[in-house]
Amino acid sequence: MDRAAAARIVVLVAGDQPAPTEEVAVYASLHPFTHQPPGPDTLRPGGPPSGHVVLRSADGVLDQVLAFWETSGAGYVVVDSHEGMAVAEPPTHAMVLWFDGPRSAAQAAADQVAGSRIAPAVQQVPGVVRTWVLRADDLGYLTVSLVTSPDVPAAIQDVAMSTELLPGEDPALLSGPDRMAVLSVERCELPAVAGAR
Repeated sequence: MDRAAAARIVVLVAGDQPAPTEEVAVYASLHPFTHQPPGPDTLRPGGPPSGHVVLRSADGVLDQVLAFWETSGAGYVVVDSHEGMAVAEPPTHAMVLWFDGPRSAAQAAADQVAGSRIAPAVQQVPGVVRTWVLRADDLGYLTVSLVTSPDVPAAIQDVAMSTELLPGEDPALLSGPDRMAVLSVERCELPAVAGAR
């Protein structure tokens, strides 16, 4: 897919149907594994993903493959994607934040507003390669930020916590992540379709 086509990716909210256009929706799935990561061809019936990232934890407990798909049925819809200042550099680590569902429609709306406040600040953090927001059907979501050093996630957290609430944001609807992990990037194969925005 050429860069111009990749830039027209539709970002969907879980449950929405893509409009009949030439634009492409992007879906994602997480696949835990132990020892050896599964081959891309074995992640889901119907062929390999359009891209994937192999993530390793120090103790092996949270080893994951993040896979991107051009068809639904993958578990998550990519609802946001932003390039960081280090987009041209290879990632060495990833910060993954889980916000478990089910979440109410009010919480999901508050999450979206908070994301519009935090994302521009995170994009400016040195060492951020790319960040995705992945939404599940139950409105739970996770964010995955690829970075160039294990020190960058702390800088991301500092910047995110220092942003001022936007008018109308209700702090009661904002919650921190249910889980967080900083994982090593073992392999990263991402075509334009998994990243442009």
